[in-house]
Amino acid sequence: MYCETQKTENTKLWNFNYVYLLCLNAIVTGASHMILPLVSKYAITMGTTLSFAGIIAGTYSVAAMFMRPFAGTAADRVNKKYLMVGATFGMVFSVLGHFLVQSPFLLLLFRFLHGVFFGISGTINITLASQFVPQKRLGEGIGYLGMATVLGTAVGPNIGLAVMDDWGIRSSFLVAFCVLLTASCCMTFIRYTPEAPKNKTEKNKKFRLREMIALELLPFSFFGGLLMVTNGIVSSYLVLVGEERGIGNIGLYFTVNAIVMLLSRPMAGKISDRYEISYVLIPAFTCGMLAMFLLSRAESLPVILLVAVLQAFGAGMGHPALQAECIRRLGREHSGVATGTYYLGADLGIGFGPMLGGVIATQYGYSTMYSAAAVLMVFGLVSFLLYRYHVLK
Repeated sequence: MYCETQKTENTKLWNFNYVYLLCLNAIVTGASHMILPLVSKYAITMGTTLSFAGIIAGTYSVAAMFMRPFAGTAADRVNKKYLMVGATFGMVFSVLGHFLVQSPFLLLLFRFLHGVFFGISGTINITLASQFVPQKRLGEGIGYLGMATVLGTAVGPNIGLAVMDDWGIRSSFLVAFCVLLTASCCMTFIRYTPEAPKNKTEKNKKFRLREMIALELLPFSFFGGLLMVTNGIVSSYLVLVGEERGIGNIGLYFTVNAIVMLLSRPMAGKISDRYEISYVLIPAFTCGMLAMFLLSRAESLPVILLVAVLQAFGAGMGHPALQAECIRRLGREHSGVATGTYYLGADLGIGFGPMLGGVIATQYGYSTMYSAAAVLMVFGLVSFLLYRYHVLK
């Protein structure tokens, strides 16, 4: 009886499971992004260098990257709901560690753990949501899921910065802990019954590399990684850039960026459903290049807000379109592997971006760091055009 209800709901996009997951995704993302722009500053207050602060900030995404393939394979074999609840409880523990520690090395450890559990949670969230989205509206459905993420990225940093200004930076970690704890409890109410494996052999198969990573999707993972480099260095260093250049209300960047993404992501999803991926990726790389070029020279808040708009049309549109393309090419029955493979590149970009960016900024300054990111976007655009001409055609 219940399974029949679940199948009925899956014929329409706005069913209970899908909407409930949208809300939970927004809450979890918001809690994680509350502390994302604060980690580098927090590490520096502990007496560490800018380079090591960049390593601490980037470790989060690198850890997530290594977990995505395992999480994706596990999502295709075991109960996705239990995996997501467990991963969120893991984030609760990790964020509490941020609040308690006073050493940059311990902060690095808990940043790593947070990345591990976030990598699992993010992968499971997408694969679980894809089970409740009609196949013909997959790109649109993932686009709306991305909108929920955008809401979190918009509200989270501003709440974190506001709490830091009023009560101190460690209070932001405590608030994030409480929000994540609430979300993990709410996840137990998800209405989901997994389909039984076709046979015991399929259920008990060992994890093999070729079953965790879809090699044919690696080019899309690579393009996603290039786009997400810009997100990594903006999120990790924007607060410090604002302080150095005397730009106030820097948190408005996240709000404007999120509003534009809320308006643009459904459009990107519909375009990716109807046309080829190049209709989204070519504008995405172009906007990313312009955003990084302007940010390298930005001296006022209006320019920062223009960067927020361009960045929303860049990585903000390219990211969900690439996710949907990977799932579409591999099939929803392998949505976990497809998502895990895609995030190899995305997490690598958003993780190593701040690490390499910290090294460049220490030696040559923030302007050079963002100029280098602009050049990287040009490289990404040229690489995709070559791939489109030689492979996709």
